[in-house]
Amino acid sequence: MAKKRRVTASRQASAGHPPGKLASTPLSESLTKEQASEDSMLEGSLSDDSVPTRLEPTAIAAALLAGLLVYVTYHPSDSVAVERGDALWFAVIAIATSTIALARFGYQGRLWGEVKLWSIAVDVLACVLASWIMLAAFTTCPPGNLRMATNEAWLWVSGVAVFCASRRLMNSVCVRRAICGVLIACSVGVAVHALHQQWYSLPQSRAEYRADPDKLLAEAQIVAPPGSVERMIFENRLFDGGPTGTFALANSMAGFLVVGCLLVTGVTRLQWRSMKVNERVGWLVALAIGLLGLWMARSRSAMLACGAGMVAVTVVVPWLIDAANAVQPSTSNDSGMTVAGSKAAGLSANLRWRIFVGLGALVVAGIGVVSLVAAVGNKEWFEQAPQSLAFRFQYWRSTWAMAMDAPWFGSGPGNFQSIYQRYREESASEDIADAHNFLFETLAAGGFVGAVILVTLFVVVCLFVRRRWLALSSSEEVGVQADDFVKWVWLGGGLSLLMIWLIGAAAGHTPDFRAHMLAVPCAVAAAFLCWPAISRTHAIGLDLVSFFAIGSLLVHLSAAGGWSIPGVAVPIWMLGGMLSRTEQAGSVSDVSSRQISSGQVKTAVAVAAIGIALLLAHRTISLAPAEAAGRAMKAAAFARSEGQLAAMTRAVDAAVVADPWAVDASLYKADLLRWELIYRGDIASLRKQWAEQLEEALHRAGENPTVYRSAAQQSLHLYQRFGNRRDLNLADQRLQRASQWSPTDHSLIAQRAATAKAMGRQAEAEQLSTEAARLAKLGDNIERQLFRQMIYVVQPIGESVADRPRLAPATEVLGSEVLGAN
Repeated sequence: MAKKRRVTASRQASAGHPPGKLASTPLSESLTKEQASEDSMLEGSLSDDSVPTRLEPTAIAAALLAGLLVYVTYHPSDSVAVERGDALWFAVIAIATSTIALARFGYQGRLWGEVKLWSIAVDVLACVLASWIMLAAFTTCPPGNLRMATNEAWLWVSGVAVFCASRRLMNSVCVRRAICGVLIACSVGVAVHALHQQWYSLPQSRAEYRADPDKLLAEAQIVAPPGSVERMIFENRLFDGGPTGTFALANSMAGFLVVGCLLVTGVTRLQWRSMKVNERVGWLVALAIGLLGLWMARSRSAMLACGAGMVAVTVVVPWLIDAANAVQPSTSNDSGMTVAGSKAAGLSANLRWRIFVGLGALVVAGIGVVSLVAAVGNKEWFEQAPQSLAFRFQYWRSTWAMAMDAPWFGSGPGNFQSIYQRYREESASEDIADAHNFLFETLAAGGFVGAVILVTLFVVVCLFVRRRWLALSSSEEVGVQADDFVKWVWLGGGLSLLMIWLIGAAAGHTPDFRAHMLAVPCAVAAAFLCWPAISRTHAIGLDLVSFFAIGSLLVHLSAAGGWSIPGVAVPIWMLGGMLSRTEQAGSVSDVSSRQISSGQVKTAVAVAAIGIALLLAHRTISLAPAEAAGRAMKAAAFARSEGQLAAMTRAVDAAVVADPWAVDASLYKADLLRWELIYRGDIASLRKQWAEQLEEALHRAGENPTVYRSAAQQSLHLYQRFGNRRDLNLADQRLQRASQWSPTDHSLIAQRAATAKAMGRQAEAEQLSTEAARLAKLGDNIERQLFRQMIYVVQPIGESVADRPRLAPATEVLGSEVLGAN
């Protein structure tokens, strides 16, 4: 039997107040009273009669939720990697977690809590959003690619699964505290990793690049000849870019750190008076590490969002708590939530004053952050800010035009990068992977319907926060086996960390060992030092801090993107679920003493059946073919390194067959056949195999200009080797098709001009050359200059191209036509 927990005077003293005496300030007094009420409930809910000794399935789900957070911290996957299937295992964990949690709550008759209609509406909105995105994946292919579309659609399903699970699992205030603690520990680890990169890894990589640029480019598997725009971009990111931590981009890491910094700031502000000296030191050090990592990321939007959010959680949050506490007396409604009483009318004027002062403080904070950056930051941050913002407006206008042409489903998930090229403005210099704005990303993935559903979901979450703030409930359900849940949350996070290292070691892909020799101990130390203060933080304070943390992250994502990156999206879905959590009435003994009805059993079975069906569909549609193709391609890479060409060919063939929707293996197979033609000679049977395989790759790709250009380049290489007119004709046809879907790509137009010139169409070549030169001048961007665009030389060369195709700057290939235009 579990030992009954008692609330003693010493426990009150541990919260920073002597026995029998409350703090004199309204905020401290209100939090102490609320905390005592929660402790009283916790005492009743963990009595000898109420705590079952068997393993609670909800505890397993809570452990999986924490493990999922650690997993995406180490394996965040950028948006391009998500399209290639890098987040498919994340989907398995997320759906399994949600299935266990929802089935258990359905069995207990607590699936939607006391406010049932509102709770059902939230779940329906979330599930409709995921379903709509999945429908968009199938509807928009073609012109999109079905493999990339479904891979990203599963990310949306996973996010909704995390959201729905969090709404149930975090109705326990102890679980909410523990999850926030795990999130803070993860952010400290990521920040330490970033600092290690800034002071050790990046200087080392820069030194290696200066010593041997080609070697480092080859290790990164980047083809960037000297003088090319690809090499210029790589050098800019290496020498001018900031650290990325475990993320692929600095902006993505910065978004994750924004949430961690605001949670640390908020809890420190609310618990400062009750903290011991060592706790204060720990929290201040954690905040300093997070802010330093954020500073090193050099993300303007993240720093501004974090600065404004820190003011909100240090000034506005305590004011909101005091304002709500000023409403006395209060009454309780049928659901056990305390509501404003007779002084509600007096709250309005007081609240207006507090909001006015709070907004003023936010303005002052924004000016302060800008001034600080101007004083000690890199001057390029300010000089490049207007141009960077102008680029964002280009992205958003193009995305809006895309949505206007396809208002129901947009480009669909996973296909933005290829479809965007049709709408890219003439002066835009990048082929972006996302719209750099979370609302526009949703608009592109699911059309106006998806965007409206997402905005509605945000509004409903805000209403939940407002309702709880006005109620300031002290009778909120603490949750089943609350203390045991805390242990399971931390255990789940720890086991996830262990499994990441063990599986990584077995697969030969461990995380950065040197960086994490520092990052992991720092994260563990942060967890131990920060937990006592988090464990005392009251529910409403944690809610408001989390609300402003999500708001600040969304402000950052309004200019930086990253909405489709699991490491950035999961904190939003998780904390959003926490803020819109189901409201549970009654203690554990009440739940366990209820008779299980047939309806509850049917609900649990239905939820489990839906979860299992989703997992089976996920495995059949995506995971199994992607894993089989991945294993085959790894076998092919190993066989190639060992010089076993026959084994490599068999493995690539297996990869092509394993995933009938994927493009990469099919295109790689065509590329192997192309090189075989180059080496063995123009053999008719071999050429037929190459042509058929390339057509298969193009069929799978949909209307993707990048893949069509790659196919044209294979034909141009064969033309350089053999001088066969058929190859030149094929290249010309595919370049025209690619240019049709990417009309503003000046490099592609320059390649078309060179091809037209070789085919004797002189007037067309001059026209295309002039157009390429005109586009290259737009935006006054050095990366767009034609002498940096490496294109294929369109002429028969012979055996000298057997090792690599001949490329040259566009100005050299086109000659006087372009030189005269420039």
